Amino acid sequence: MKDTSFLRFVDLRDNYQDKKLQQAYLKVFYENILQKYFPIEDELDPIDVLDRGLHSDLEDPILPELHVCLALDVRKTEQDNEGLKRIAGGAVFEYYKMSNCTLLSYFVVTDEYQNLGLGRELVNRAYKISEDVSELYKQMDYRNNTVKSIMHSISDTLNFDQVVTEELKNQFQFINEYIKYTYSDPIKDEFYLFVAETNAVGVSDGIMESEDRHNIMHRIGFRLIDFEYIQPPLSESQSPCADLLLLALQNKMIPKDQVTGRRYVHTNLLKCFMLEFLYSVFENMDGVNDDYLQHVLDDLHSRGQRIFMDPEPALPWMRRTNWRQKGLPPSK
Repeated sequence: MKDTSFLRFVDLRDNYQDKKLQQAYLKVFYENILQKYFPIEDELDPIDVLDRGLHSDLEDPILPELHVCLALDVRKTEQDNEGLKRIAGGAVFEYYKMSNCTLLSYFVVTDEYQNLGLGRELVNRAYKISEDVSELYKQMDYRNNTVKSIMHSISDTLNFDQVVTEELKNQFQFINEYIKYTYSDPIKDEFYLFVAETNAVGVSDGIMESEDRHNIMHRIGFRLIDFEYIQPPLSESQSPCADLLLLALQNKMIPKDQVTGRRYVHTNLLKCFMLEFLYSVFENMDGVNDDYLQHVLDDLHSRGQRIFMDPEPALPWMRRTNWRQKGLPPSK
């Protein structure tokens, strides 16, 4: 085990109440590290989305709780090259409260700090932070209380002949979709997912071959969720991405099938996650009928109540969908 005692891990959400310092670290991490290691535009959130995400869930109960965990080299000062040299790596992840699911959007280790086991450490820390957050929201019965609160707000507004705000209307639309897709089989608190995305085989980002990335993710403990995942667009100017796969980190909270021994994910949890992902980007449900999302939801509906993980052969992880945005050539 190589020495990493010189690294200090900080969560920009919690550790930096000084917003200027928080934004400075985020800017350096984004512009000099994330953009370098995630060069495909449609796969990277704009920096203003990440900046706002560190606080926006305090304003809207449905928005996810975003965290940016950085590994800092304490041997270097904050002034070293404007803080760039001090950041050894980082992880960006969001806890989705309604589906009890965390999305590890990005994790990266800079070239200087490769082969120290830092990637696994960042994932483990992100998982532990998210698990603690999940437990907190579970104790609050957050999902049920949020549904009740929004429904009561709508009822009170209409009863007192008040104008329904745009924000409340959007929240109500989400709750309607949430109930529509999960009512028949409610999501249970004991099911928690920690998911990540990766490029399918044959999709190159110019940084690492997809097969090599799959091997790294697999060694860390991620397994493929076998459905036709399509990432929602990350901004108004970006497109849905069908070249990505959705993985889940194996953990004790993912149930096993008693006959096959394979772990599985409840379909309605994935439906709710897709709805939350859409809402987290646009803060409304205007895109719920978009072709790509209906394609995903239809695929999930056709699978029954369970989606199995890690189909054979386990590696490499192939593209799961043939969906293409209208106007684009078919995938080869």
